[in-house]
Amino acid sequence: QAEICLSEIDQSPSKSLLGSVQSCANTVAKEEYLKHQDRDVQLLVAACICETMRIMAPEPPYTDDVLK
Repeated sequence: QAEICLSEIDQSPSKSLLGSVQSCANTVAKEEYLKHQDRDVQLLVAACICETMRIMAPEPPYTDDVLK
């Protein structure tokens, strides 16, 4: 459901909404989700990461270390 909600948010949202998007971005970037063994979870995490990057562009929501 997170990916669906994120897909409905326009790029450059309000500051209050941006905080929620960043919170979601931080959650899906946790190692337990990034390295999850279930392929469906991996796919949904990747979709959420793509959506958060789209929403927050041009400022990346992740550091270079997280993206590696």
